[in-house]
Amino acid sequence: MADALRRPLGPGPTRKPVRRKREVRHDVILGGATQEVPDGSEEEEEEVSGRQVPLVQELAPGNVTLSQEVMKRVLMSLLGKGFCLLGLCGPHQETVDGARLDALRLLQDSDGADFKPPPSLIVDGLLGEEGSAEIMNLDGFNYERRDKAGLQAADAFLEQIGNELARVDSMLESRISSRSSLILHKAGIPADCDVPELTPMGCQKWLEVDVGPGTLAIVRADGVSHRFFSTARSLAVSCFLLEDASATWRRRFGVPLVTTPVCRDLMDWAKERWELARRHI
Repeated sequence: MADALRRPLGPGPTRKPVRRKREVRHDVILGGATQEVPDGSEEEEEEVSGRQVPLVQELAPGNVTLSQEVMKRVLMSLLGKGFCLLGLCGPHQETVDGARLDALRLLQDSDGADFKPPPSLIVDGLLGEEGSAEIMNLDGFNYERRDKAGLQAADAFLEQIGNELARVDSMLESRISSRSSLILHKAGIPADCDVPELTPMGCQKWLEVDVGPGTLAIVRADGVSHRFFSTARSLAVSCFLLEDASATWRRRFGVPLVTTPVCRDLMDWAKERWELARRHI
């Protein structure tokens, strides 16, 4: 009672709620750093302790040769859940920082005039309406002339990751023959677009995975839908590993042709245009 009487009358000082940083649950960490676990309740600590511990692999600068154990974890993640999250630390974090600075400079050049909204027909094949609100295709981009060594290093890094996956493409029932050029994504609310309110049914439809700066997500675009959302202005870079469209190995080995919904829409659009042009001949 005495303690209660000593308290001042009226409402006490207000405290701002502490916003905890979202944890990124990496499957693999490249560069040798350890994954930090945010402070939380005992229940949360028990949940964290029961999770799969991410594999850590030390890599020298410029080396992206994945160990057999790490490659096994990547394959298990891709086959089991359709994606794998790699935490980039050490020298690879420097690659991320350099690419981020170059991307911000490109965004500032000419007030971002090089960034354009992608066609609505293909936006779901990229990072979704918000994740790819505006994009800049780096096909034919001269990194040296534009003085963008950071993005050039990121391009080379993704090339090496693609080569690593190409070594085990048969286990993914695929035949990787090439890679697309880099695409720079600007996340945000699309212009002139009404965003519907989230419903419980819509919330259960999608699988949400938290990612942060320095996270490389390897996603099976032929197996899972993927969209990128950001609470603030954010930039991301992506590329696609491609199959040889003329190869007949799928038919020889009885592997069905996989066509994503976006590819089907593009094929339908091209077919309609072709039929329309044929009628006017």
